Amino acid sequence: MTESLGEVAAITHRLAVLLAAGVAPVSAWRHVAVGARSAVPAAAAASGPAGIPAAIVAAATGGDASARQAWRGLAAAWAVATDAGAPLAPSLTSYASSLRALADAQRDVRVALAGPKSTARIVMVLPAIGVLFGLALGFNTLGVLVTTPPGWMCVAAGAALMLLARYWTRRLLASAQPADTTPGLDHDLAAIAVSGGGALDRAVAAVHEAGAAYGIKPAGLAARDTLRLEMGFCLYGNDIDDTTSPIEAGLGWITKFTKDFTNSAALKAQKEQGVTRKLVGFEMIDRGIPRHGYPIVDATGNKIGEVTSGTQGPSVGKAIGMGYVPAALSAPGSEIFIEVRGKGLKAQVVKIPFYLQPTAAKA
Repeated sequence: MTESLGEVAAITHRLAVLLAAGVAPVSAWRHVAVGARSAVPAAAAASGPAGIPAAIVAAATGGDASARQAWRGLAAAWAVATDAGAPLAPSLTSYASSLRALADAQRDVRVALAGPKSTARIVMVLPAIGVLFGLALGFNTLGVLVTTPPGWMCVAAGAALMLLARYWTRRLLASAQPADTTPGLDHDLAAIAVSGGGALDRAVAAVHEAGAAYGIKPAGLAARDTLRLEMGFCLYGNDIDDTTSPIEAGLGWITKFTKDFTNSAALKAQKEQGVTRKLVGFEMIDRGIPRHGYPIVDATGNKIGEVTSGTQGPSVGKAIGMGYVPAALSAPGSEIFIEVRGKGLKAQVVKIPFYLQPTAAKA
């Protein structure tokens, strides 16, 4: 059996947990290597601290294409974090989350395409079944198809349609597969480099160096993520999931109670009585970039929530994010703090969307 993208994500997450607990990098790789099917952890553990990225790439020869690309991405993330002096544990946690999301998306694609694949196979045999039914009913179907001009036309038209259907199905299956198995990794690497305290130009240079060394190419998903966050759009798996409700997320306007549905009674109660927490947008006042999973704390340091999405907004020129906070702190202007590497950085709740298109000046 070949290793999958999900297995790479699991190993990366285990590494992050061990590093966060204070285990040395080489020792962490040694622990992860126990019971792992992949040869990568053992190779990284044997390489020494400085040679870990190169050892990952050299050992990542098995598995499917997405797993190999994920290993190269891990090597790049490790190299960038080490070079920038950024903490490895949060960087790997973020990368593992990205890999899990991609593995889930690939699984969803396979499930969604199972139906079209089966239908295509059935359709391919229908002409033969039709001929057999004709023979069973006493019709000379083969004779008509082989010896008469109308039969030749039917055979030619049927063959052309079958070839067209086969071509269309293959295009459908191919277009559903991601062209890049680590989309948006360049953006994640830049965030890792910046979190080490380096300047943005140095962070970009580090990403390009890692890309050249480990075969990482820029992708458009990062731009999509920053743009959707600037508009305050929720991302499933980050801002909304099966533990949140549309009322908490500010999506009550798309929740209709004209008929009963799963959990409708609880949602109706939330809408009528109010919720204890709300999804809010915030912008950083202190210098720092919020990231998914960072704790949100109050002025005394008590945890009151968690960042669900965060980045440097290129269109607004500010570090922005979203997260769930108690309803009492959800009003615009409320002061909250984002815990970045153990330090509470001041932020302020603001209205979303963060970006408003400038109104064209009147003539």
